[in-house]
Amino acid sequence: MGADGIGVGSPLHVVFYGTYDTHRPRLRILKRGLAQSGVAVTECHASVWGELEDRSHLRGVRDYLRPGLRWCAAMPRLTRLYRSLPSHDAVIVPYLGQADVVVAARLARERGVPLIFDPYVSLYETLIGDRQ
Repeated sequence: MGADGIGVGSPLHVVFYGTYDTHRPRLRILKRGLAQSGVAVTECHASVWGELEDRSHLRGVRDYLRPGLRWCAAMPRLTRLYRSLPSHDAVIVPYLGQADVVVAARLARERGVPLIFDPYVSLYETLIGDRQ
């Protein structure tokens, strides 16, 4: 092992976990940058939003009910999938993973790997600042 605790010569391997928004350029840039740096990337993902790219018009409980139910159904599947993955060095929960990070933290702790949460913007900023 090197001084930083990472095996010398072995490529870093990260897992992107959750119901994150795959439409965001930030995610594509992050994954591409990691790959170009020689980091192996595995995705453990479930879509709960379908093809809905712009959630800015969602307001009430009814608008979030279907995605919320999909999230509840996805978590057991994602947990099983994650537990079947090979050894890795870290778990990344990208944008729109505020609920996912709770489950991911437990799973990462089980594996003894660090959890990296990239919320991009806070829920407060989105719900209160942007949508009042």
